[in-house]
Amino acid sequence: MGYSGSIVVARAHRLLSMQSGVEGVGPQHRFLRELGDGWQMLESVSLTPSPDLAGVSAAVAESTGWPVLSFDVIDDDCAAMCAATPGWTGPLTHLWDVREPCPSYHHQPAGEPPPAPREPDEVVAELVAWAQTAGLRPAPERLLEIISLPDGGTVRDRLLALVTAAGAERIGPARPWSVPVGTWPFNRVVYGAGSLSAVARSYARHRVEDPTGWANKPEASWEASAIALEAEVWASLFSDDVDVIALARRAFAVHQDEARHILPEKDLAEYQEWLDEFEATISAGGARAALMFDPDR
Repeated sequence: MGYSGSIVVARAHRLLSMQSGVEGVGPQHRFLRELGDGWQMLESVSLTPSPDLAGVSAAVAESTGWPVLSFDVIDDDCAAMCAATPGWTGPLTHLWDVREPCPSYHHQPAGEPPPAPREPDEVVAELVAWAQTAGLRPAPERLLEIISLPDGGTVRDRLLALVTAAGAERIGPARPWSVPVGTWPFNRVVYGAGSLSAVARSYARHRVEDPTGWANKPEASWEASAIALEAEVWASLFSDDVDVIALARRAFAVHQDEARHILPEKDLAEYQEWLDEFEATISAGGARAALMFDPDR
C-alpha cells in the first residue's frame, strides 16, 4: 500500500497542528515540517475517504490570515489540490493528470462534485498568483514542468517538489514527536484496525459499517477514556510540555480495562512488564529513547 494522507501548507505563528481549521483533515497529525519564514507543512491521516479540501483551505486561510495550499493523496495513486487565500478559495485540481477526470477516486466528500479537468497553464497561473499573494517567489517554469507530467516519482515526492516550486525555502525535517505514538502502550490506543481507537470509535459513532456488531453492544467501561485519551495524545504530539509517562500510565490503564473486558481470563502481568520497560527507557534517555520519538524511523 502506498502513501495516503492529507497535507496542509500554511503560514502560522503557532504550531500548525494546533491551528483552527486543520482538524478538517482529521485529528491524526503525524508529521510537521518547517518550510522557512513561518511557513509549515502538516501531514495528517484522514478518518474519512476524502476530506473537504476546499473547506479546510478556506478555514485555515481565515484563521491565519495567509494563503493556504492543501492536498489529499490516496494510496500514492493520485491526489487532489486546493489553493486558497483569505476570502477566496480555488477549485479542486486533480494531480495527476490535471487534464483528465480521475478514473479511480471521487476526491470529494459524498455529494460534492469531483475535480474537473483543467489545463496545466491555468493551474500554474493560479499557483503563481497564490504564491505572489503569499509573498513567495514561485518558479513558473518548474511549476509547469511538475503540473504537466502525469508520471515520474511518487505522488508525495512530486507534491513536495511542487511546494518548493511554489516558493517554499525548504522542506525541513519532521519535527520530533512529543509522544511516541508508534510505541506501546500508545500504539494500542491510536493506531489501526483492532485498536482501542477503532473499537471505541465504532461504539461512539455507531458507524454504518459495523461487521462485528459493535454498535449493538452495551457501552464498555473503557470507551470514554479511550476516546478522550486518543484525542489528547494527538493534540499533544508536537507540544513541548507533555508528561509522557503520565500519559503512558493512562494508556496502560485504558488498555487493562479493555483487556479485562474482552479477555477476562488473560494474565496482564506481561503488560505491566512492558510499561515498566517503557518508563525505564524514557527515564534513561539516550539513543534508544530518542528513537521512540522519531517520526521518520
